Amino acid sequence: MILFLAKYPETQEDLKDGMIQRIMHMDNFFSSKKRMYLDVSYSLKKKKKKRIINEDLEVTECGFFHFYTIFKIFLKADFVFIHSVFNVLPVFFFILFFNKKYCIDLHGVVPEETLMLNGDKAKLKFKLFNLCERLLFRKASYAICVTNAMRQHYTKKFPNSEVNFLIYSIMPNNILGDESVVLNATDEDSIVNVVYSGNTQAWQNIDLMCSSIKKNLYDSYKFYILTGNPAEMKSTFKEKGLYPHPKIEILSLSPNELKTYYIKAHYGFILRDDVVVNKVACPTKMIEYLNYGIVPVVLSPSVGDFNEMGYEHIKLTDFNKENKPVKSLKNIEIIKELKARNYKVDIRSILNG
Repeated sequence: MILFLAKYPETQEDLKDGMIQRIMHMDNFFSSKKRMYLDVSYSLKKKKKKRIINEDLEVTECGFFHFYTIFKIFLKADFVFIHSVFNVLPVFFFILFFNKKYCIDLHGVVPEETLMLNGDKAKLKFKLFNLCERLLFRKASYAICVTNAMRQHYTKKFPNSEVNFLIYSIMPNNILGDESVVLNATDEDSIVNVVYSGNTQAWQNIDLMCSSIKKNLYDSYKFYILTGNPAEMKSTFKEKGLYPHPKIEILSLSPNELKTYYIKAHYGFILRDDVVVNKVACPTKMIEYLNYGIVPVVLSPSVGDFNEMGYEHIKLTDFNKENKPVKSLKNIEIIKELKARNYKVDIRSILNG
């Protein structure tokens, strides 16, 4: 039985989240195997819930204090697949105790991300997540990284680890494969369509995006803000004097609905700071933007492997009325390269490692 340490996605709302999309993508590789998902909460009030999804899939949710339940689940597992270091801390001692086959899908650099988002308040969490990483790089047989930059980060951080690295980029299920549809799709040649896909977290630099939009509310520009939190986004834009506005639409869409806007978009905001968290990342929205020939508007070009691959982008400081309504064939080709790289990786082989 394969034990996945992760939340099992069961609603359409879940599927809007990039991490959940990654979980489902990995699950597809093992859909013919007996699987159990274990989602352990830190809450003392969390009640245990167990659901049978089908004959091969069972889901258990519980609190970290349900020791006997967690122990029994680990005892039955032949292989433990861990989605993100975030899911390690509440079961740390079980991983320490059980000598199973382990694989960690890293998703991101959790200790550094925690410190970046919460500053000095997160020093204890930073140390705890670092401890979790050290345990995993001692116990795991495989580590799956979303970029080569992430692999290099962990190779430097844990030089004595014997873990086998696999590089497998996040590929959302909703991305379109026919670039001719993208390149031939036009709205009006004179209209520059700009998208933002995401929410209002601090690392998204929404204030900077709003300042840029405010400077570029020309007749030739149209902005589409695609978010899972429309109420919060509208409130933020309203505070900035940008909502309601005829040149700005704020929408909440399912993953499959995004392509309508991606196909006609020419530019897309992805304003990540020049820090290690972003240097090793493979943001879902970056994959989506490039797949649809969108030119990212960036603060720093150093995001994941994309700069090394030569992606076409523009700096936020260069985003102005001079920008033309064009698509990028180069960016489409980069996603083809990443798909080809993924195709060469045999994820199922980790069960035999």
